[in-house]
Amino acid sequence: LISPGPRNETILQICSHYNFPLPFCQVQSLTFVLDQMSDSFLFQERPEITAEGTLTFTLAAYASGESNITFYAIDDGFQKENPTCPGRNLSSRKSFLIQASPTNHQPSFALTCAYIDCFNKSLNQEGCVCRNQQANKPSNLFNTNSSEIIIRQNSGQLIIPDFAMKISTVEGFDPSALLSFRLERTGVVSYIDQKKDPIMSGQGLEYAVDAVLSNDRRYLYASAFEADSVLIYDYTGKSPKLIDLRAMGEQRVHFAGLDSTPPFGKTIDSGAVCGWHVFSSKNQTFALSASGCESIENTLHIVKPGCDDFEFVSCKSLNESTVGWWDFTSASVFGTHRINLFQRKISVLCNGDQCVLERSRNRESCRELFKSVVDPAAINDASSIIGSAILLGPECKTGSQSDWDQDTTSGSPSLSILTFLTNDGAGTEALQFDGVLNDGLFITDSVSFSTADQEALGDRLPFNQLAVEVWFTINAAQFQVAGLVAVQQEGDQCDFGWSLMYEMNPSVEMGPHETVIHFKIALERTDLSSERRMKTASFNITPGLFVGSWHHLIAMYDGASLSIFWDSKEVYRQNACIADYCGDILYAPRHNEGNHCMETPFTIGTYRNVREGLNYPHIGAIKSVRIFKNVLLLAEILELYSLYARVLKVPLLMDEFWAKRFQPGLLASSPDRDFSLGSLQNNISIKGRFNIQAKYRCVFSSKHHQIHSEIGTLRCEDSRYSCTDLYKDTLVCESPFWNYGYARTVMGVQRLGIEWNPLWQKTCLTSECGFMSKTERPSVKPFPWWTEETGNFDASLEGTITFYRFLTESRLFLFNRSAAQLDLVTSLPSDFKCKNDCFFDYLVQKRRLSVLGAKSFSSFVLNDISNRHYIVVANYWDGFA
Repeated sequence: LISPGPRNETILQICSHYNFPLPFCQVQSLTFVLDQMSDSFLFQERPEITAEGTLTFTLAAYASGESNITFYAIDDGFQKENPTCPGRNLSSRKSFLIQASPTNHQPSFALTCAYIDCFNKSLNQEGCVCRNQQANKPSNLFNTNSSEIIIRQNSGQLIIPDFAMKISTVEGFDPSALLSFRLERTGVVSYIDQKKDPIMSGQGLEYAVDAVLSNDRRYLYASAFEADSVLIYDYTGKSPKLIDLRAMGEQRVHFAGLDSTPPFGKTIDSGAVCGWHVFSSKNQTFALSASGCESIENTLHIVKPGCDDFEFVSCKSLNESTVGWWDFTSASVFGTHRINLFQRKISVLCNGDQCVLERSRNRESCRELFKSVVDPAAINDASSIIGSAILLGPECKTGSQSDWDQDTTSGSPSLSILTFLTNDGAGTEALQFDGVLNDGLFITDSVSFSTADQEALGDRLPFNQLAVEVWFTINAAQFQVAGLVAVQQEGDQCDFGWSLMYEMNPSVEMGPHETVIHFKIALERTDLSSERRMKTASFNITPGLFVGSWHHLIAMYDGASLSIFWDSKEVYRQNACIADYCGDILYAPRHNEGNHCMETPFTIGTYRNVREGLNYPHIGAIKSVRIFKNVLLLAEILELYSLYARVLKVPLLMDEFWAKRFQPGLLASSPDRDFSLGSLQNNISIKGRFNIQAKYRCVFSSKHHQIHSEIGTLRCEDSRYSCTDLYKDTLVCESPFWNYGYARTVMGVQRLGIEWNPLWQKTCLTSECGFMSKTERPSVKPFPWWTEETGNFDASLEGTITFYRFLTESRLFLFNRSAAQLDLVTSLPSDFKCKNDCFFDYLVQKRRLSVLGAKSFSSFVLNDISNRHYIVVANYWDGFA
């Protein structure tokens, strides 16, 4: 439906009425104007629309992708020559998308010689001769599809350079090729060789066909016929550097730079501006600055990075070999979960975002008061193969585990996987295991194998080879045997599966004296000296591991030998049996012919021997557990180590920490606020345990910026239980000025040692940091600060990442015509008040938007209603204003 306008635009009466010359009142013509094109490099000839509506364009050679195209139509009516005439000669803008799908062109290569004579080559003589009869004719170059090589017996290693040439990912496209020919005096042209052109092989010159240097050899000019462009390079450095590209017949916009003189009489303090809205009211012109824009990534859960976020080259191959990967982060709580079957009478329900575990009240073996609820309860498996790891909670919530026995029917939070997370305030998270409240995670409590009508976990486990990776700390110096990850049963006539464990043998005088790492695995083949299937690889660390230090452990079985890598270095390698191949890994119940074994749990952070009725919980933290179905190369081990070695260099201190607790209106929250105006400084109070001889400060990090407060002050608020001569329980920081616009930052606390290092945020679970079990706590008030009003452990305490938002002002300016400048009128509005409960999410939930709606506007609309002007504002970040 293409039309330049109604016919009555051309009648002579209108022309006479407006006294317009006759030529402007003839029948109008219409043209289409290309207004926007998101990707101009997709086209050799850009899109055009004829007056009849035909679209034409030519794609650039080998280009693929998509481009958003916008056109508008314009007629040649008289408005263009006479602006006082009413009406419009421009249509509305129309957009469409052009998608060019990529085509994988056939790769190619050629053989340089049909007959290669190496007959005279011996052990002490090198060189072969090409016997092509017509090789010196350009028309016959690389036209052979087969090659014959003649060589003497026992001639040793044969090396034929340039045997295959013209190697290209696209047939007929030979990038950066430089062919040399010899022109004889007789006029015969003979081929010499083909090499890689040192100029044409530079980045960005993929389509270049010729190049020339300027006389002063400072600039390189290259022509790219297929891309219809000329490229200009700075050639003064070690490699050419692109400085300009001329294309499309010079139909382009040139950026000429910024004028050092501002366009108005003076510069203005506009705040953190991400957009402007200009409007008129009562013959005055106003400008309103938008300052509350936020990137979409800040509104989402922290997303687990993919291979594109890592610099190492083995990422994709490692992912293909991974069958289980539990990275203990907040992001791993959310997303898609794969839940395995459990024999225990529990219910695990996943709502598409996170999983909740419920168990009925135990009335048989203990005196529980309430049913068990763990919300959320699962860490997902990033590989989606083996399945999520579940926090089951205790089988009987009494004694030292009675903090689990809480009434959640009224909406009060329960202990959950979030309770045991810990983070360094810089984005690195891990999971705490204390052996009591968290005594291990379960992928299943009984490994089973598939039947004719049901798929099961056992078939997804590694059988031929195995590699297990763990990042962990040990947080107990006393004697202990503990499991890091296990799918094993061990006992009389029941040796199946595998486990990765450690043993602590401390010295009273010297602290940790020895740590022993054990890698156990059940295999088909046994030694002649033993009938036991279970093989053990052990590695002694002397002196033993120091509490809180992070270490990287990899154990592997390659079909013949067992190996252990400690902090990227191989420390153990032995044959697993006397044969060349030791067979598959044995699992119960698949190989349990005599039915001697009971159920086999698959656990992280503990080893549970059901047959012997023993549990070996890990006391410490785990950052990540990863299981591979193949052994790893040394380069892959080094890259896995480098992934976290830098960020896990700071120990997880046992006696010092800072805490996150969200309890507005009830108990003291920590921190006691999570947002403030970036142009103001506010005191932030943080609970925890802080050494009076140390110095601390708060730090705030976004994707591109990090700032910190001045050194904070320490004070005591719970002198009865949390403060001693050496420790105080409260840190007060003053929020710094934030000049980078509206932002959701990650908040952390740093401690000064030799340098400023992160102090880990966590929930205190051990006596070293001041925790008391339910049986040790007072039975009447006052209770410790980390408990609820009932004296139970406060389930709102979390180790998840703490976010702190900096809000910004939106400012209104009046255009001063006489001075040609913008004058500040006001900030919109100035009712930012927050005495208590300064919590972003809490205020949004309660819709107390008179506070939040005052700042950080992201967009505006001006409405004129009954001669009164109203500004409607929106906050992208809360959705309610």
